[in-house]
Amino acid sequence: MTLKFFAPSGAPHQLGENLARNWMHGEHYARHGEPLAEINLHYGILHGGAEMYRKAEEEWKSYVHVDHAFFGRTEDLNGKGGYFRFSLNHQANEPKLTVEYDAPRLAALQKKGLLKLEPKRAIKKSRLVIYQPPSGFMVQHYGLSPDFDGEWRATLRRLYPGMMVVTTQKSPKTDDFWENVSVVASFNSGLGYEALRRGCEAVMTAPRTLWPYRTGDLNDGKWAAKRYETFCLIAGRMWNFREMANGEALEHMKGNGEVPL
Repeated sequence: MTLKFFAPSGAPHQLGENLARNWMHGEHYARHGEPLAEINLHYGILHGGAEMYRKAEEEWKSYVHVDHAFFGRTEDLNGKGGYFRFSLNHQANEPKLTVEYDAPRLAALQKKGLLKLEPKRAIKKSRLVIYQPPSGFMVQHYGLSPDFDGEWRATLRRLYPGMMVVTTQKSPKTDDFWENVSVVASFNSGLGYEALRRGCEAVMTAPRTLWPYRTGDLNDGKWAAKRYETFCLIAGRMWNFREMANGEALEHMKGNGEVPL
């Protein structure tokens, strides 16, 4: 099986270029216009990413979407820091039967202070239900209904009667913010998974997710077990620059099937 990591074309920052050149020390570096490999990596869907994904589908080849990780992400778009997530043939991961394989990776990241799972919180009516809408780009990309937000707000008021539903936009959240939260409903998986990590209820509104559950679907024991499984899968698909360069990321994701060489 052949593999290429394509650098974005005309991006306003160096992150995608840095990722492609850093992966396996540049062994699989490629530029748009070259023939596709059997497996093709790309940072983001802009600057040639979406076109490459469509071409891979047309040619019956695989692509791996690379993006900022849900945890430990960097805001420096010209550097070589932070963690990045990998998803086979889609922008979002889906549940897979690799929990036992990925569990040591979760344990290793937790030793570094990442992905530490807090006890589940009880839902209190004095706390808030947070709704984070999809960005305008995602509305267009997924062809979402003009009533998407209104329908979800109505659903949340029905699911959590007597609780205040507050809309928030994508932005960093402080510990003070989280003190007043019981439930997070979000199209942005990062906020939803952070809610889960902190023990809050999470409702993912995107069409594909590692967490398809709603309040009441799981008792507390099953909720904890499913959350652990979810974070094993997240951990097995998030890697930093050093791990991408030295082959650790590729070797692990060959094993869990996210980069199926």
